[in-house]
Amino acid sequence: TTTPATPPTTAAAAPAWENPPTLTASTLTVDETSCVVDDLAPRATYTFTVEAVNEAGFSQPSAASAEVTIEAGEIVIEGKRGKVRGKKGFIVTGVVTGLAPGTVLKPFFKFRGMPEYGMGVARIVVQDDGTIRWQRRGNKKAYVYVALEDRSVRSNRVIIKPAT
Repeated sequence: TTTPATPPTTAAAAPAWENPPTLTASTLTVDETSCVVDDLAPRATYTFTVEAVNEAGFSQPSAASAEVTIEAGEIVIEGKRGKVRGKKGFIVTGVVTGLAPGTVLKPFFKFRGMPEYGMGVARIVVQDDGTIRWQRRGNKKAYVYVALEDRSVRSNRVIIKPAT
């Protein structure tokens, strides 16, 4: 009888709440001593348990890990001048990671003389491929970022200079 040097390991991720119910969000079976758990929700808290299995069967599950909170998503944008409905304007495009397709973002912008950023009315929807696009008419220098409405996840800021 041969026992594998590295027995398969099963890792389970379960959301952690106060007085948590016993739930298993997912079970992974791997042939390694470590693994990466994908598709966890941003800003959610999880605990992990591990059990090993070999020809003798399953081990007892480990004690639950310390709570792990998944970092929020990331938004990276760039801005450029272009035509918007036939007039001068700016176009902001970007890539979003860690936020689900369909998530709605808001534009925040500031023009010279404005004391603070204002939230635009546009709804910027994260596409299935993780991209976003937003455009606005105007030829003033603009400072722009994109964020969740509560601003808990926000992009880098871009400065879009007037067209010459």
